[in-house]
Amino acid sequence: MTPELNVLLLSVALAFVYLIVHAMLLRRQIGYDDVNRDHDPEPNLLAGRGIRALRNFLETYPFFIALMLATWMVGHFTAIGLAGAWLWLIARALYLPAYIFGVGRLRSAIWMASLIGLAMMMAGAYGY
Repeated sequence: MTPELNVLLLSVALAFVYLIVHAMLLRRQIGYDDVNRDHDPEPNLLAGRGIRALRNFLETYPFFIALMLATWMVGHFTAIGLAGAWLWLIARALYLPAYIFGVGRLRSAIWMASLIGLAMMMAGAYGY
């Protein structure tokens, strides 16, 4: 398996983690007996953070996938592009607990690191 494909598959696993954490926090709040999701209450603090963390992940995930595909289509993955992909993945993995536990400034720094990773991937797609 190529390193690029490995990072891409790990990103899918991370997406599942975000979904599971969001669902678990919401289920913990509203219980497991009521399966009718038509009338969910307002999410509490943790469930709300889980929802917002998932939405934030989904805002940058399409860019990550597009950059991975663009790099694959041009036929080369530079060291900076691969480092950027790993930076994005690691930052997004750290972002979830930082958001859930309310570590504001650190969360913002982690988010910025993920954007830097995307920029590195773009530079790599252009051959830098």
